[in-house]
Amino acid sequence: MTRYTVRILEPALAALERLQAKDRRRLWRRIRALADEPRPQGAIAIRARQGMLRIRVGNYWVVYAVQDRVLLVLVVRVARRSRAYSDLPDASAGGSVDLPGTVNA
Repeated sequence: MTRYTVRILEPALAALERLQAKDRRRLWRRIRALADEPRPQGAIAIRARQGMLRIRVGNYWVVYAVQDRVLLVLVVRVARRSRAYSDLPDASAGGSVDLPGTVNA
């Protein structure tokens, strides 16, 4: 099975760090799972942003892009569902960090 590298943009990481521990653990589990299945059941394409997907985790959306050519999942936003789309960053923006526990393919 091919594993993707998961990277998370700094603003998404900062948002995760501000959450309560229970929510943060739940979100990390789902984000890490994207390395094995970047398009899990329930993932929805965002019409306004080509190539962007979202998954729901409780009251939060994880917004991300999948780059199949380089086996990369780039998490660009973690936010409450009501705020997930305001000022959505570009998936090609820099400033990402490697997600701990992922494997480079």
